Amino acid sequence: MNRSPLSSVLSLLACVLFISGIVLSASTLLRFPEAERRLTKAIEAAEDLDALAQEFAALDALLVPFNALPGDALADPQALAERAFGAERIEEVRQRADSCGEGYAVNRIEISLKDVPLETVVPFAREAESLRPPLRLSACTIHASDTRPGVGNVVLGLERIERQE
Repeated sequence: MNRSPLSSVLSLLACVLFISGIVLSASTLLRFPEAERRLTKAIEAAEDLDALAQEFAALDALLVPFNALPGDALADPQALAERAFGAERIEEVRQRADSCGEGYAVNRIEISLKDVPLETVVPFAREAESLRPPLRLSACTIHASDTRPGVGNVVLGLERIERQE
């Protein structure tokens, strides 16, 4: 039987395509576990990013009350302490601001007092925490006097979140 050249070329082309299909399928099957692993990692990373975006949105919502506060409404902690205890009882006032996010800082204040009537400490803390934004009492160390009852040296730690201008 005599075949035409076109028929031979088409048969050869069909064989080449068939063999190429088999090789490509085998290659895909061999690479599939690696591709599946990479795809699984990408999906997990996307899920992690979604969770972080939700957490960021929730934390961003917490800033809304602070954004509503005027930036110049901050009470001076030293003036507050002078009013409560008297200037002569204040040994030292130290302040340190640490950034806690974009546009905000935690202002940490340490007030050292000497010979303070101890019954004035709690009202001072209440007044400080009633401010807006509040000065939260974060630490309080009292060294009572051995010679004078109801009097002692006090170190107060206060904190507040402030908007950085």
